Amino acid sequence: MALCFIVLMLCGVIGFATVGLQRVLCPVQSTVSTQRFITLDSTPGTLGVQGYAFNVTQSKSANAVNFLQLAQQLPGQDITTFFSRNAADYPACAGLPYRIAVDDPCSTVTPCPLAALKTSSTFSSLQLQNISRPVGYDWTQVAKLPNFIVLDGAVLNLNPYFELHPNPIPGDDVDKVLRTLMQASPDSGRDGTRLFVNRADIRQVVNCMVQRYSAGNIDKITPGCFVSQLVLYAGLIVILGLVFVRFVMACIFNWFLSGRLAGPPDSSSLNRSAISPAVMPEGANVSIDNKHGTAPWAGRDGAKKVNKGGKSSQLTNTASTSTLGGRSDTVLSLAQIGAELFAVCLVTCYSEGEESLRTTLDSISTTTYSDARKLLFVVADGMITGAGEKRSTPDTCVSLLDADPRFGNPTPMSYIAVGSGSKKENRAMVYAGHYSKYLLSVLLCRKSS
Repeated sequence: MALCFIVLMLCGVIGFATVGLQRVLCPVQSTVSTQRFITLDSTPGTLGVQGYAFNVTQSKSANAVNFLQLAQQLPGQDITTFFSRNAADYPACAGLPYRIAVDDPCSTVTPCPLAALKTSSTFSSLQLQNISRPVGYDWTQVAKLPNFIVLDGAVLNLNPYFELHPNPIPGDDVDKVLRTLMQASPDSGRDGTRLFVNRADIRQVVNCMVQRYSAGNIDKITPGCFVSQLVLYAGLIVILGLVFVRFVMACIFNWFLSGRLAGPPDSSSLNRSAISPAVMPEGANVSIDNKHGTAPWAGRDGAKKVNKGGKSSQLTNTASTSTLGGRSDTVLSLAQIGAELFAVCLVTCYSEGEESLRTTLDSISTTTYSDARKLLFVVADGMITGAGEKRSTPDTCVSLLDADPRFGNPTPMSYIAVGSGSKKENRAMVYAGHYSKYLLSVLLCRKSS
């Protein structure tokens, strides 16, 4: 349960980093792609009205306003101030006491020679085509344009306001903040978001100013979107890096290392001396009353085999009677054994039945390794009887084994296992023989308690 809980927690963290972090740091309203914008001074024949770009290549001049000439001076520049507007046209400013919200946009100081924006026929009569793409500004352009500021990513053209109020307005908090912003950041992008948002008394005027003086948007992603994209790209680089490194390591292992690890031995290795594979382990060969390579616990008669006629015949050590190179010896060179590799397969079982065990052993036995050099090491961990089985798993394993009589009847041997108290001391028995279906050598370790 603890591991599953940890896995679920890690999966949640990864899911949040890949999906949730994008939503938190970069909301939908901030995910406006820079490709949506028509950047100021980038597209000839365009002008901006209320933050959106208009195609003026087919436009008609009206009331001394030459749209083509304005587009040649600065493509995409804001011309909203040329259109007639009323303070009532901006519902977000209703009820606000500040001069920037209640002043009439058009006056003798700030004349509006063109027809009203509310009239649908205004643009068609002037042959201005709405491209339906916002005008984009970068911070350098905002800094160069007089009386332009940025509020929450929106670029505002405050030229009409400062033309109407060239001097400070006593008691007007918004006017004070605007003049502070202009004086403090004359050469920067003049981002006033923090000044307005951090003050509860003037925070509500932000929507009013954006609705009334909008000239476009900053065409750069927000810091939150940048951080979220940075995290995603960093994760992508790490994952691709791991995949690439593993691929390179696999190629290096396959092309350069695998041959050295499992390749045939060289001549120097073949000249080394070794004990014959037919000889029992060292303790079995040197123990008392063990002339025939029997297991230490087998005793004098451990190697006797009773025939059907009742006579017993003594089994001899294969290595002691075989002739290798014209002589009988238990020590020989590796060249006499041969350069073909040996394969040892470990099979662990707990509560499996005979069919399952036989399927596994058959699968391993039919591998392309030489049967004469293949060893199966089967470990039965505990006297466990699986569901629906009549015999325990160790007994099933023993029944599949053609035991070597030199091992006699195995004796439980004690060993120290991982555990505490009584669980630390365990006993096990070792059976040796062949898996006769494929004539493979088999060692069976059976835990008895």
